[in-house]
Amino acid sequence: MNRRFVFAALLIGSITLSPGPALATDNGPDAASALMRLVQEESEQTLFLRCCWARGRAGFRYCQEYGICESDRESVCEGIGPAEGRTLACSEAPPTLPEGG
Repeated sequence: MNRRFVFAALLIGSITLSPGPALATDNGPDAASALMRLVQEESEQTLFLRCCWARGRAGFRYCQEYGICESDRESVCEGIGPAEGRTLACSEAPPTLPEGG
């Protein structure tokens, strides 16, 4: 009797926890790709800022002159490569970025 109860509980649990039609809609892949684009954009922006302010070597390929804002507060940092078209006025306060990287 006890085994039948456990089996029934497992069966009911698996039915209620299985993915339903809401996860199988056409919005799923679009929403996931939009989220990935947003994460990538945020990552590229962070690397661009790191490059302008010489905070970590990871962003080196994102700006025309690495660390220009550290040496010349009147300059404008210009993006290259993945950050093509981005600019940052060095006269603005440096962004709060995690150390390292």
